[in-house]
Amino acid sequence: MDGKAVQLAIELLAHGYAKRHVSGNFNFKVTGAKINVSDDRVLSATCQLTFTVPPEACNTSGAMFGGNVPCITDIITTCLLIAADIKSKGEWVYSTTMALNSEFVRPSRADEEVIMQTGIEKYGKMMIFTYADYFLKDEDDKPNPLTGLYDCNLGKLLYRTRHQKYVTKLRLRREMIPTNRARAIWDELLVMLGKSKGLPVEAKNDNSTMLRSKL
Repeated sequence: MDGKAVQLAIELLAHGYAKRHVSGNFNFKVTGAKINVSDDRVLSATCQLTFTVPPEACNTSGAMFGGNVPCITDIITTCLLIAADIKSKGEWVYSTTMALNSEFVRPSRADEEVIMQTGIEKYGKMMIFTYADYFLKDEDDKPNPLTGLYDCNLGKLLYRTRHQKYVTKLRLRREMIPTNRARAIWDELLVMLGKSKGLPVEAKNDNSTMLRSKL
């Protein structure tokens, strides 16, 4: 359920600012996620996903533009925070980037598959500490049959990022969501994570198929 919640959060952002901040069509596929909460507090969270490097996101040498790395980290850690916030509080707590550090170990190239391991290390009252590490996925890499997750080999490390965010006092309300499609995704998230109290009745009963958008 947590993995599907993060996938829906990716779709939610795909209908907003995120699509304009990366070059190329990235199709992120969540392989698994675990969000640990206590009452209205987020204790920790981890998420793994995969994507294929689109050729249009690469330079003339065939390597992915380095600027995509912090952008993807910003987007995916935000999506994990959205799912964690809704699971714990039933609302999205706005947070803004204070620092985003990236280490480039080696480049990823067009049509290569990448495993992204991301998580929330600490969710404090004023600061949130997240991370995202990127690994090359080879043809012989297979997911664990019990967990569905891939083993992340440090010898295949591509990029390492650390993302610090400041917690603001702003909260997203349903009426602030700009499009019907985004509101439908938001409603599905609330229902899935058991936070549907206060939703319109028609939203709770809406079983329409969601558009699986690409970033």
